[in-house]
Amino acid sequence: MMNHLQKLSRAFTTISIHERRSKLLSKLNLASLIFVSKKTMKIASKEETSLIARSATLYIAGRNFSSVQKVRDEKDRDREFATQLHNEGFGLVLQGRPQEGLEKFKQALEIRRRIYKGNHKEIEESLRLMGDALRDLGKFQEALDYYKEALEMYQSLSNKVGLFTAIYLNNVGATLNDLGRSVEALTYLKESLEINKRASREDNSFRESTLFNIGTTLLSLGKPHEALVYLKEALEMNKSLDQEDNENRVKYLGDIGAAFRMVGNMQEALNYYTQKVTVSKKLYPNDHPVLAESLASLGVVLQNLGKTKEGLDYLMQGLNMKRRLNQGDDLMTANILRSISDASYALGNFEGAFDYAQQALEIIQKLNLGVSPESHGALIHMSNALFALKRFQETLNCLQKTLEIEKKLHQAPHPQITNTLFTIGTTLYVLKRPEEALDYYMQAYEMKLKIYPKDHPEIATTMTSLGQTLSTLKRLSEAKDYYKQAFETFTKHYSVDHPESQSALVGLLSTMQHPGEAGELLKYMKYLKKK
Repeated sequence: MMNHLQKLSRAFTTISIHERRSKLLSKLNLASLIFVSKKTMKIASKEETSLIARSATLYIAGRNFSSVQKVRDEKDRDREFATQLHNEGFGLVLQGRPQEGLEKFKQALEIRRRIYKGNHKEIEESLRLMGDALRDLGKFQEALDYYKEALEMYQSLSNKVGLFTAIYLNNVGATLNDLGRSVEALTYLKESLEINKRASREDNSFRESTLFNIGTTLLSLGKPHEALVYLKEALEMNKSLDQEDNENRVKYLGDIGAAFRMVGNMQEALNYYTQKVTVSKKLYPNDHPVLAESLASLGVVLQNLGKTKEGLDYLMQGLNMKRRLNQGDDLMTANILRSISDASYALGNFEGAFDYAQQALEIIQKLNLGVSPESHGALIHMSNALFALKRFQETLNCLQKTLEIEKKLHQAPHPQITNTLFTIGTTLYVLKRPEEALDYYMQAYEMKLKIYPKDHPEIATTMTSLGQTLSTLKRLSEAKDYYKQAFETFTKHYSVDHPESQSALVGLLSTMQHPGEAGELLKYMKYLKKK
């Protein structure tokens, strides 16, 4: 959601279109207009920041900016001090210092609760801004609690359901999505959108924000086609309300690109990620976290399109920028390192692939995300690289850690668990430990039977490995049965000449060593591909 400065700036720069300039001028003082005309915090002085913070606060709250009256008693002094703290906090948040702003809001809230017994508009306002600051700090549960309290207080104070109701519902919904409670979030966000449409016929920045939040929530729910509808509408509204490139546009372009990636349309994903990089470079000519993330995202989609070298170049640009910004120990950097590991592996640089994945894992562990999809992904990259480097014992150790995490993340049967069980079996087989390999292959086989149909190629692949391991253990009769079932399954889905079919066939023929099997041997020999 755009910050209060962006809302104020947008209102001023677009006001002539809606012929409300006189109304706006009545709410802003001259210092505020001078500040807004500068467009950005980067060129504003501390004095101007203080002035705009106060004016913006009063504007958003729907009150006229007026001179401070003479303080008459202690309650008036407390009330004025709370307002001062509130405005100072607002200014700090505008400067990107939400933790300091939060402390001011807390003090203001304590004073206002002491002054006003029960519900009051100023308490409601403090609760909302507390929620904003906490969400900026990533403290989503605390933010949600304040947003909900503010919403309940607003509803008790106001008899009408209007734009502010929609804003509160949007804040609650967006924070629920931050917490991973996406289904619940969607209910709040859609209600917010409906109320917004009833309250105002004109497009507005709050509606734009809600459209975007619905889109991102649908992405979280794995519904990219539906998400695209809302995200594209948010982007178009952003363009109609603000002709100039802005931070929100960068986010919208990125999420639309992500949605296209999810539906498998990599060319459209590339189009939007390229636009995201272009806009980011305009907004941030120097090193900036948003530009670093934009470069890395473009690198990933290029990699998905098979343009691995080009993708790796963008990923390295993103990584190096993060490190120049002294932000090389966050989750974004870990994800970039994982993508670089993947690209390095695809280019045959297995040492590099292992090194980058290991760096990613170290960051993830520092962030106390030891049991997480991120740590799981890093370990998978590491084990793949180690196997390619023929460092099999290290591969086995890595895979055992991977399996431990998967069992905590997922309830069996689960495809990730079966894949890891199978890979551990393969690693043990290469280490010449067939008895142990057989145990893991059998675990993978039994779990896959609970996930896939019996004649699924995934089942057949495991049966081929079971046949191979049993042959090594001289249990030829059992091996023959698995090879035969694997061959029949593969030829049902693929041609006889397919590598999987031929692998199962060669194994099957190798088990037919008894004279009584000569006829059967000749029957299957005719399927053997001639070299």
